[in-house]
Amino acid sequence: MLSTVLLARIVALRVGVIGPFAGPSGDFGMPMLNGLHLAVDYISAVGVYLGRELEIVRKDDQVNPDVGLKMSQELVSEKVVATINVLQHRRGHEIC
Repeated sequence: MLSTVLLARIVALRVGVIGPFAGPSGDFGMPMLNGLHLAVDYISAVGVYLGRELEIVRKDDQVNPDVGLKMSQELVSEKVVATINVLQHRRGHEIC
């Protein structure tokens, strides 16, 4: 049987990120995603967070509020513990 400590390391903390990662607005989303990867890499290099690895779950909103809302709902169903979002359109508050 797996110990509690080992099991906690196996079950990663999933962090969702929604943004424009392709197309003309990718210039906004990709630096955010790259920064998030740097943070996760740094945390992983010094250990783990709350005894668990971090995993990034990426969703492209295509700069479309309806797609962003759908991606946000998908992240909830995928059981992420937090979300990070670029609020660049007037309905951004609905996504968060």
